[in-house]
Amino acid sequence: MNLLPGNFYLYFEGKEKQVDSLYSKIARDKRHKNVIEIDSGFSEKRTFSNWPMTFKSYRKMKLLQF
Repeated sequence: MNLLPGNFYLYFEGKEKQVDSLYSKIARDKRHKNVIEIDSGFSEKRTFSNWPMTFKSYRKMKLLQF
């Protein structure tokens, strides 16, 4: 999970059904506004398998321009 001023960016991994269920739950939650799915897909292997759940603040870090 990444936080930019006023925004959270989440990357979910797991079984498709579980990820879809979690995303739907977040999208329905009234505490969240403007929930947008940027991308989705399937992979045989986890991208972040060695990363623990963590929170990063980018206030002092330069962000990449897309």
